[in-house]
Amino acid sequence: MGLVFAYLFENGIRQRDIEECMKSIPLTQGIKELLLGLPDYFEIIIISDSNSVLIDYILEAKDLKDCFSAVFTNPASYTSEGKLILEAYHLQDWCNLSTRNLCKGHILQEYILQRQKAGVSFEHVAYVGDGKNDLCPITKLREQDFAFPRIGYQLMKEIDNLQQNSHPLALKAQVVPWSDGIEIFEALKKLKI
Repeated sequence: MGLVFAYLFENGIRQRDIEECMKSIPLTQGIKELLLGLPDYFEIIIISDSNSVLIDYILEAKDLKDCFSAVFTNPASYTSEGKLILEAYHLQDWCNLSTRNLCKGHILQEYILQRQKAGVSFEHVAYVGDGKNDLCPITKLREQDFAFPRIGYQLMKEIDNLQQNSHPLALKAQVVPWSDGIEIFEALKKLKI
């Protein structure tokens, strides 16, 4: 991804251009309503293989920054010339389901452990994702947890493949496919999480 931003910079794309582009991207239908409608006892975190600059732009533009307890992503910043540069969140070699620079399953487990040390335990975890790199954290979920794969995206295909082939990476969590945020919100209400 760093090469993409280097290419954009070489072709005259600057910080303001990137910021305006990110601000113009619409949220998935119903996601804002989901985030704003969840009860205060929900801890919502972002685990993303994007980067801190792009995520900050979007959260600020959509007025959603206060919805999240934490954001885990690749650090990014601009050089004095205005080129966006990225760093790896971490370098990992322990998970074949994840990219080398970010293992979402490891981050999720570390977050849960950190919260337990602070005296907070989660009766349920609901994980929402759509990409192939969201499979790892879903394999870490327990029987009382919920995996929300987006319909028509790679994560749903990966889950279907696991279930059809009796893969040893069997999922314990209940799988609840979704296509918009309102479906997630309604499912969470029905599940009484």
